Amino acid sequence: MTGADRIAIVGGGVAGLSTAMHLGRLGVGANVTLFEARHPAAGSSSRSVGDVGVLYEGADELAMRLEALAFFEQVAEEVGLRFVGGLRVVDDARHRERLERAVAAYSGQGIDARLLEPDELTRVVPDMRVDDLAAGLWADRAGHIDGALLCNAYLERAQAAGVTVVARAPVLDVTSGQRRRFRLVTARGEHEADVVVNAAGGWSRALGELLGAPAPIVSQRHQVCLARVPQGLAYPMPQFQDSFGYVDSGRGLYLRPESETTFIAGMHHNYVPGSPSEDPDAFSGAVDPDYVEVLAEALMERFPGLDEMGLSEGWTGLYPLSPDDHLLVGPYAGVPGVVAATGLGGAGIQTSYAAGRLAAEWIVRGEPSGLRDPARYLPDRPALAAVATGAS
Repeated sequence: MTGADRIAIVGGGVAGLSTAMHLGRLGVGANVTLFEARHPAAGSSSRSVGDVGVLYEGADELAMRLEALAFFEQVAEEVGLRFVGGLRVVDDARHRERLERAVAAYSGQGIDARLLEPDELTRVVPDMRVDDLAAGLWADRAGHIDGALLCNAYLERAQAAGVTVVARAPVLDVTSGQRRRFRLVTARGEHEADVVVNAAGGWSRALGELLGAPAPIVSQRHQVCLARVPQGLAYPMPQFQDSFGYVDSGRGLYLRPESETTFIAGMHHNYVPGSPSEDPDAFSGAVDPDYVEVLAEALMERFPGLDEMGLSEGWTGLYPLSPDDHLLVGPYAGVPGVVAATGLGGAGIQTSYAAGRLAAEWIVRGEPSGLRDPARYLPDRPALAAVATGAS
């Protein structure tokens, strides 16, 4: 890009705000305008459970989370960072190997990570059933933050660097500009830009159609509930994830502490080719009664010692998922001027910092740094079409 290029970011969630902040850090904040249909953090970013951690074995996935954690620790009070430790359990040898690879990946990263046998797991969570488990991975650098506060941290830094934020400005149409490549028609007027960043989350598919740059995002509704116990536990409950359910059946249990007697519980889901996409403007914000029943059964099966735990109110949000479960970050080879920063799925809080940096560096420097294979996240990568059509 040139110093005179104008950049428009569409979307005021964690992806768009992080991109704006990083563009400001690269010295072009005064050239950036962010458009948000409602107000910053109005969407699922503020509804997130906010889990952060390092329970991943892939080099780039781990690198993105470590990069984010470094920032979160710098702004710990601003974002409500709380480390509680993380525990991921598996039920067979194949999945155990994944945990072993993860422990090896953490070596030299300053992370206290250990592979635990079933009898050791009961020392961490005495109320957990372990007879069907093969092993577990415990790591110290896992916890949670507040998604709305993270959005605000990104926003304040972006605005301090000169970024303009326009709220209540949904993008209604995109045409060719007179002086610049794009003309964005919003509810609050028209704006011309040389570069448009699609950071619209659940609305990314619709915006991609306006831009002529497909964003094959499926918006998956995700439900969570508050779980309560009558009195505090005699041990610190870590951030828990039953990852083998997620790998095999597309659904896995998670639980993390909110206070001494309150926890947030839910079931993770991954992308299933051909699954329907929720309307981001019309999805239900209430938790389904049958979901509460399934979740309660899963909790009691895994934590029989917590038989007095009860589920209460909950809420829902959207996971903007890509067909291959990886981010969509970077430019389109065939659509000059369009950059994606979407598809963060259920890990948006954890990956938003790195995703925003990657998008900003693609725009300003033409190539990002810090990852082994940033091309695997490009929005027009061949793997997307292969997965979406069921090809191998």
